[in-house]
Amino acid sequence: MRDWLGDLRQAGRSLRRQRGLALAAILTLGLGIGANTALFGLVDAVLLRPLPFPQPERLVALWEATPDKWRVAPGTYLDWRGEARGFTAIGAYAAAATTLTGHGEAERVEGVSATASYFEVLGVAPVLGRALEPADEAPGAARVVVLGHGLWQRRFGGAPGVLGTAVALDGAPATVVGVMPPGLYPSWPSAGGRLTTRERSAEFFAPITITSRFAENRRSHVLGVIGRLAPDAARDGVLAGLGALARTLAARHPENAGEGVLLTALEDEIVGDVRGALLALLGAVGCVLLLGCANVAGLLLARSAARGRELAIRRALGADRSRIVRLLLAESLLLATAGGACGVALAQLGLPSLLALLPRELPRVDAVGVDARVLAFALRLSVATTLLFGLGPALAAASGDPLPRLRDGAAAGGGAGRRRARTLLVTGQVALALSLLTAGGLLLRSFDALRRVDLGFSASGVLAFDLALPSAYASADQVRGAWGELLGRLETLPGVEHAAIAYDTPLESNWIDAFEIEGQPTPPEGLSARLPIVSPGYFDALRVAVVRGRPLTPADQAGTAGAVVVSESFARRFFPGVDPLGRWLRVGTPAGTWGEAVPSRFQVVGVARDVRSTGLASAPEPTYHLAAVQFPQRDMKVLLRTRGAPLALLATARAEVAAFDPALAPASASTLTNASANQVAQPRFNGLVLAAFAGLALLLAAVGLHGLLSHAVEQRRRELGTPGGTVTAASARLVVPAGALGSNVAIELRAPSGLPLDPAAVDGVAVQVTPAGTVFSGGATLALRYGAGRAPVGSDPAELAIHVLDGATWMPLAGSRVDAATGEVTATIPGAGTYTARWTAPAEGCATAAHRQFDFWLGAWNLVVPGGIAGPNDIILDGCVLLEHFREVSGTVGRSVSFYRERDATWYQTYVDSRGNRIDLRGALEGSRMVMRGPGGAGSRWEPLDADNIRLQQFDPTGRTTFDSTYVRR
Repeated sequence: MRDWLGDLRQAGRSLRRQRGLALAAILTLGLGIGANTALFGLVDAVLLRPLPFPQPERLVALWEATPDKWRVAPGTYLDWRGEARGFTAIGAYAAAATTLTGHGEAERVEGVSATASYFEVLGVAPVLGRALEPADEAPGAARVVVLGHGLWQRRFGGAPGVLGTAVALDGAPATVVGVMPPGLYPSWPSAGGRLTTRERSAEFFAPITITSRFAENRRSHVLGVIGRLAPDAARDGVLAGLGALARTLAARHPENAGEGVLLTALEDEIVGDVRGALLALLGAVGCVLLLGCANVAGLLLARSAARGRELAIRRALGADRSRIVRLLLAESLLLATAGGACGVALAQLGLPSLLALLPRELPRVDAVGVDARVLAFALRLSVATTLLFGLGPALAAASGDPLPRLRDGAAAGGGAGRRRARTLLVTGQVALALSLLTAGGLLLRSFDALRRVDLGFSASGVLAFDLALPSAYASADQVRGAWGELLGRLETLPGVEHAAIAYDTPLESNWIDAFEIEGQPTPPEGLSARLPIVSPGYFDALRVAVVRGRPLTPADQAGTAGAVVVSESFARRFFPGVDPLGRWLRVGTPAGTWGEAVPSRFQVVGVARDVRSTGLASAPEPTYHLAAVQFPQRDMKVLLRTRGAPLALLATARAEVAAFDPALAPASASTLTNASANQVAQPRFNGLVLAAFAGLALLLAAVGLHGLLSHAVEQRRRELGTPGGTVTAASARLVVPAGALGSNVAIELRAPSGLPLDPAAVDGVAVQVTPAGTVFSGGATLALRYGAGRAPVGSDPAELAIHVLDGATWMPLAGSRVDAATGEVTATIPGAGTYTARWTAPAEGCATAAHRQFDFWLGAWNLVVPGGIAGPNDIILDGCVLLEHFREVSGTVGRSVSFYRERDATWYQTYVDSRGNRIDLRGALEGSRMVMRGPGGAGSRWEPLDADNIRLQQFDPTGRTTFDSTYVRR
């Protein structure tokens, strides 16, 4: 121990004498250790920590398989609960939302409807009062509610006296009987078989009432189910038993035919598909640390070469190899410890930026931080890096015969084996860094492709919030009247273009319902599709084009024939080769809910454009839209298309809702643009983080190359040289000259094999290309100008030569050969071989910012007009002009040419079509809009709404809009 302390003191003194090297090593290690520490903090909180439940490994989630993962029907759940073997308890839950009144203002809160066994499965006890009990499930039982910890603290101030408090849930009285601790409560099973555990989704727990109708329901897949395995039960055996039970139920209940069972670990359900992505990122950041260790190893190799005489003297004085290795490892340990401390500080500073990129669905994000577990990881990582970067240089420095070093005063040339190892290390660093950079680029490209997916609707400018009518609105007529009056009031607000309601918003659809097609046999498995319940203004509010027939209108009232608008994919799947307009669907759910107050037959009156219902990565699914007045719902989402910033209208909308009914409280207010952005949050996080790590890896690789090549040059100092003097440059370099038209002239160094060569890989040689008849002190720059023929002018290419550095002066090599036709200068550098420098002409023009002003119009579009799609429109860039190809549905073909003229800073456009029409326009960019006018003052303006929507308006000489349409990206 005393020897180690002495070595550490001596190592400290040695590093103080080499402050630059020590600082570079510490920063390099700090970046690598910091990145690993920050990401480990995230992985530890999300993946590695066990679920906060007793024996979490015994918790499972159960789903129906049809064959896809599916929520569970109530009757099936009760069969499982009563007949499945291998469980100590099985509980069911569903999403719940309610307007909470009493003890303060009305507030819309999200929670869970659950059976009493739900908490028994999780093994969680309340912090106050009691949990749900079996008696609470009975029809007619007094209504009770258990508060979530967050709601208890926020609304009731954490008061212990909250037990027994009377509150109202959607206007119905309930009594608070308990408070649950914070935790990961399964709260929202989606139709696609995923569950949510966000704290704000479990602010209250209400009992599921098990009625006879509930027990007999085997078609409504609405429940999530969790179970706790018995101590002696194996998961595979339990799953086999559930499969046998499913077959028994299919024989007993025909509606269960074809349904199986899926059994998954609850931890896998909570983590979701983020596990693979986080582990991949952790592997990528581990590669960054490996690069950092390789870089520091290169620096230490270069330093040990410079210390060759010192180490040889130590060997000559009696120090054995182990003593030398121990001394050098002590230096490495000090560097790793300082780098670890720097890394922890960088991780603490970088975590907020990392957390800002995280998807909102990621569980346990609130637990991410630099705690004792993360500090212990950083410490272990620092010790490991000591061996990774320190052991190799230490063994290399302590090996070999010390006599040549004592005699020559420097390190002897490395052998072929060492040179091969150094080359392999250089190649590995570059390959690893470029691999990470390529992977990051591909992920970002995938993210960009998702971001550009055609949604089928316009998300920009739409405000959405949840609203639920209390139970006081008991009849279908009361629900219809309330929504009709409220929408009328909202639509008159300043800044609101359209107001509508829908049960689900696009991208987050969860209602799938069965139907039958009259006059067509129904298959045994039945027919089902997505079911948005919408008001007539829905199609205008979201700018969903109705391509055939008509949209839902106010004329589709309660007392009229049922009307339905189907999607294009619905028509293709269920009416192949047949016109769906006029056909009748029979839907039993509306009448099952409201009886004869609503229709049960619905005629197809229109075909709407496909809208992505479940996410950007999922193809549009068959959808049929029913009118909200013909199938009233108390819980709906309000959609407001606004003329300005949507969130700026939220306060006004809240006030109008409160004025209509103080018991109503909007909740989950957001914009559809944000909802769309949330869909790409995970790929955006993966791509940006990996790209950042890849950029860091590239930086570290560049630093490492410098260190390793410096070491190589130092070892080969006596081998390499240039005419007339000693090589003074540590690596090769080229001067890149400036060319005409604001472009650079690229000069490329090539090896004898013809492959491109990094100038820094030419050991000990510094080269540049300059006129042959001149000698410069220091660096020089060659300027090549190009004429109309794209050939260099001003400087005769025949005079160009490759120069080398002789002391402080650049001397031309007499043997330079010039090929003006190919733009190459070739010369033989003594001791380094024959190399070629190439010049290339600058890029063409039309690349200024002004030329790019109209680029937002580029792409493949559908021109959408009131009543449908006018036709596809493709805009391409051909050199310096934009070419438009328009094909109207009527058959007319139109073409236009648009270009920018620098002389008068004006855009010009000429449009002609197959009917003989011609339009000539000229104009400029005004703000974000391109505005062009004809000779009489009438014209057109193009206004980008977002990346996928452009508004096209035509106006008369007074500026009045005569035609209004939208380009929607295909």
